[in-house]
Amino acid sequence: MFPNYLFILVTGQWRPALSIPSVSNAIKFGSAAAPSAVPDAVIEEIRRREAEIVATRDSPSLKAGSIVRIKGGPLDDRLGLCTSVRPTTVMVLLSMFGTERRIKFDRTAVEAV
Repeated sequence: MFPNYLFILVTGQWRPALSIPSVSNAIKFGSAAAPSAVPDAVIEEIRRREAEIVATRDSPSLKAGSIVRIKGGPLDDRLGLCTSVRPTTVMVLLSMFGTERRIKFDRTAVEAV
């Protein structure tokens, strides 16, 4: 997601990090003397999104036209037709109450059957 970026936890001096091979600089805002801190919640969100992208890449069976099962939530265990796959979401066509509905799901909320 962030090619050529390195997130590190600094507990002492940060300047030695600039000597890591391929590191050219540290991100700083304004006239700050030290690199900017990235909140833990942001790092966790980046990790979650990266895991979703990897899961999508590693699941070639999930593609438009696949039959999928919904995992969790009020539609748990329902089957539908996958109509499109994106890195973090999928569109699923479900038959509900005598009509078909196209619903967007988080990629991790469906599995190919």
